[in-house]
Amino acid sequence: MVYFTDNSRCKEFEVSKSSWGEMTDDFMFRQCDFKEFKGVKISQKHMYAYAMFDNHPYLSLRLSKTNFS
Repeated sequence: MVYFTDNSRCKEFEVSKSSWGEMTDDFMFRQCDFKEFKGVKISQKHMYAYAMFDNHPYLSLRLSKTNFS
């Protein structure tokens, strides 16, 4: 999760960030909002889930929703 958080291509637009889950858990999660993207005002929610199985394959899942409330 740290790798994906630090290397996000949209890191500069992320606000209201939070994360939860421990490295020993099956999954770790993070969420953030976009209030602006490349000068355009938007209201977008991003949620991410990360998992690693037996220290090999991993799962990275991203969901996004515009005009959320």
